[in-house]
Amino acid sequence: MLKKIIETIRIERLRQKMTLKELSEVSTVSVKQICEIENEKVTPSLKTLEKLAQPLGLEIKVYIITSDNKLAKAAGE
Repeated sequence: MLKKIIETIRIERLRQKMTLKELSEVSTVSVKQICEIENEKVTPSLKTLEKLAQPLGLEIKVYIITSDNKLAKAAGE
């Protein structure tokens, strides 16, 4: 799941023709860290992913499902 989120952020950044530097400026995440995230060299926190997603018009929702398949909580709500 994490790999898919990172890939979606990268694809959307490229689709919008946004450079790493531009995303860094609007997200307050360093260019180095964005590069490491996109190249799967580090595991970002949910907070960092949200910082990257928001300026791209993306929203990250995480749902926790209990063992009996009931929705326990939507993170951030």
